[in-house]
Amino acid sequence: MKYNPMLAKLGTKEDLKIKNFVYETKLDGTRGILYKNNSTIKIINRRNNDITHRYPEFNFEKNIKASSCVLDGEIVIFDKTGISRFNLLQHRDLLEDKDLIEKRSKSSPATYVAFDILELEEKKLTQLSQKERFQILKSILNVNVNKKKISSELGRVGANSRKMGANNNEEIFNKNLKLVTSSKNGKLLFDKIAKKGGEGVIAKNPLERYYEGKRRNAWIKIKNTNSIDAIIIGYTQEKRKLSTLLLAVYENKKLIYIGKVGTGFSEIEQEEILSKLEKIKTEKPEIQSLPKGTIFVKPKLVCEAKFLEITKDKMMRAPVFLRMREDKKPKDCTLKEQI
Repeated sequence: MKYNPMLAKLGTKEDLKIKNFVYETKLDGTRGILYKNNSTIKIINRRNNDITHRYPEFNFEKNIKASSCVLDGEIVIFDKTGISRFNLLQHRDLLEDKDLIEKRSKSSPATYVAFDILELEEKKLTQLSQKERFQILKSILNVNVNKKKISSELGRVGANSRKMGANNNEEIFNKNLKLVTSSKNGKLLFDKIAKKGGEGVIAKNPLERYYEGKRRNAWIKIKNTNSIDAIIIGYTQEKRKLSTLLLAVYENKKLIYIGKVGTGFSEIEQEEILSKLEKIKTEKPEIQSLPKGTIFVKPKLVCEAKFLEITKDKMMRAPVFLRMREDKKPKDCTLKEQI
């Protein structure tokens, strides 16, 4: 059975005070539903693409104590402070060349951070509460990397096992598999993450079920910065090969223009983005009255931009390009769900 990931609604810092909710680190990476069947692992992203081959370092099937299961999580790369940064993952996210994939899996290894379980031994768990699912998830993941704990665990099974385990620690604990950090104190967790410039937190109702492919108040994202996922509807070439990207989102099922972004992308990113845009150029604009000199494109590509605020006329103020969102569909870029 294939699963569509549950989505979170946008909240505010007031949601850090909700009683009895649990709070998890908001991860900055690529969402992936993980399917395990015996010794085989497969990961599917939000666009229903199989991306397993891009992460050969994900050899942690022995660390998932189940013959078959389905997990929900995020593929990330952590910086030195322990914060996930998409810019570190970006140069791996779309790789297809086998040699390059293998090389970067060693130079920039990724981590799969699990935060939910949807199925165990062919039994669907989505009807269970978040609290019950999380307890089951914790019970099947062997992710503790504390050296004292490793020694303690090995000590329980005798000298022979201890000797064998000392040479096979990766079979017991794997640095490429983690359980999401969670806390009942939302403000404390948020402040800790914000201090390091992290994404924010996700507030979850422990009594709620998992809603496949739906956006519900059972999950609330509280962001540290303002950002929006938007559809590229055009670009300009005023001073560079790629000067600005013109962005739009859906409101009441119609595309509305929210401004253009001309900072934040490197020269390499400009080349990569332009190569994609040139393939979807069109003579027919999706929105009329766009700025003069716009080269129109079909609304197929999504990017994320940060901004200071959205003005009353629904335009971004001081936008900065953050990244392309290959994992997000244009139809999901709605103003109401993001602002």
